[in-house]
Amino acid sequence: MLLPIMLLLSFASVFTTGASPEKPKVRVVPKDNVFSTDPASPDYKAVGDTFTVNVTAVDWPEPGLFALSFKLYYDNTILEALSISPNDTFPLLPSDHFMVPGTHWPPGTWKKGGLYIVSEGTGIWHAEGYAGLALTLTGDEPGHVGTGTIAQVTFKITRAPPTATPLSCALELKREEVILSDPKPAKIPPDTYDVENGYYEYGPPKPPVFLKVVPEIVGAIKVGDQVVVNVKINEVKEEIKFIGVQWKLHFNSTLLSVTNVTEGDFFRDWAETAGLDPNDIFFWWLQEGDYVISFTIYAKFVVAPPTVFPEGSGTLATIKFNAIYKPETGRATCDLVLDKEFVKLLDVDGNVIPYHHLVNGRYIIPMKIGDLNFDDKVDILDLAEAGKAYGSYPGHRRWNSLADVVRDEVINILDIVTVARNFGK
Repeated sequence: MLLPIMLLLSFASVFTTGASPEKPKVRVVPKDNVFSTDPASPDYKAVGDTFTVNVTAVDWPEPGLFALSFKLYYDNTILEALSISPNDTFPLLPSDHFMVPGTHWPPGTWKKGGLYIVSEGTGIWHAEGYAGLALTLTGDEPGHVGTGTIAQVTFKITRAPPTATPLSCALELKREEVILSDPKPAKIPPDTYDVENGYYEYGPPKPPVFLKVVPEIVGAIKVGDQVVVNVKINEVKEEIKFIGVQWKLHFNSTLLSVTNVTEGDFFRDWAETAGLDPNDIFFWWLQEGDYVISFTIYAKFVVAPPTVFPEGSGTLATIKFNAIYKPETGRATCDLVLDKEFVKLLDVDGNVIPYHHLVNGRYIIPMKIGDLNFDDKVDILDLAEAGKAYGSYPGHRRWNSLADVVRDEVINILDIVTVARNFGK
């Protein structure tokens, strides 16, 4: 309960010995039905607007489908199913209806028969949250093969997201309630076909919040040099009710080794401003292989949620590396990559907040001594960078680890003169 933001990491090896033929499918199309509350978005929908999904047969083989029933479930607190077709009134809709008698292939093989809609199993059961269809071909009509629309369901959006977190639900064909028959009639075994569900999401535009590796470029001159980067969070708005974060940073473990990770100031500054106990800010990190993972969370958000939430920008964590390899000639580089699948932001209700984007970093060894902006020359721009950081030290607001060219954790005249001695190189 304390750590709902943690993901369990597992590793599995998958071995394939050859491609196997794909099974026929019953599928919700389109799979992803994602809409925005933003009128400027091409996916804009207002509450009360509708959208339609199809339940589709895909690549159905001989002897074909002769009868079927299913229930398509949805969240009836955010959607309302308005109609399903075919039905008693419109048995031949939609126009590409897979089960219309006489439409099977090849042409000219039509036999006497028809289509019977089972009214007791067809319709909308909104209180239970599903739309259902039950039908069968009749007479000498053969089973139908190939691909086509079995049913069409129209939904109405009934609820807008209350915060920055989207509302979503599965559009689910529960496998145990999908019953298919061939012409014998005999039930088609469920393990001989696949069922693929759909998804609905309705949300506001992504908030501007993003994570960034700072500085974006870092370097080392020799093996043993310390390399320091920060993982920063930017443009947090109080209305998203941000309360916790997890992140993973990948690096090249043949070039760098992690020596320490320390908590940044973002959450602690907020706790102090909000009158909260800083000891209730839980920070954790782990280095394993070629990545660092960490999370920070306000541990009391479940039992005693705050009334004031973080906003602005700040540092989540500071990572200290050691340079452990330098090539004999040329340069070695690696990206410092924030894992887009692992990064999660949590709000006070336990919902995941979408982030806008991630900004990764880059590491270079060897860097040219005094080249603080990594443009492969030492000039007045580098002297200016060192001058802006003069007198600073780790934690100081003007601290720039790149300007600490003598690596003594203070930027003074020794750093300035080192840059100056390499001027023009």
